[in-house]
Amino acid sequence: MKWRWPAKRYQPMRHGFSLLEMLVVLAISAMLMLLATDGYAAVRARAARHEVRMALWRLAAAQETHRLQYGFYASRLTASPSATAATDLASPILPPAGWNFSLVALTEESWELQAVAMNPGNDPACAELRLDTTGMGFARAMDGRDTSRDCWRR
Repeated sequence: MKWRWPAKRYQPMRHGFSLLEMLVVLAISAMLMLLATDGYAAVRARAARHEVRMALWRLAAAQETHRLQYGFYASRLTASPSATAATDLASPILPPAGWNFSLVALTEESWELQAVAMNPGNDPACAELRLDTTGMGFARAMDGRDTSRDCWRR
């Protein structure tokens, strides 16, 4: 008698994944993306807030330099063609994108700088930042709440 290999039974080959397995993986990856996106948006908002605070501090230093040079504070933050050197800051500082800077209060002895977000939807808790002569930082949310503690923490 001749030896033969045993007959192979038909077994379907399982290459790939089932639809249920793919849906589970898709749901898990969607949840992870949602968590990562929220975290990334918060980091970007904090970085933009830091950039605005640093620009306000540079403006404050420029105001103090102007007072040392001319004996009074500058009345404008940006140079204009009709202004004299004494009324403008010596080196105007460009605000970060999406923010407007202004000088909201000016006396012989003090000043107050303001930065307002053009689109506060990115960081509604810190829609307006202020810095005064004493170095005190103030912040206000879109709804008018005082958020100085959160927005100016180091």
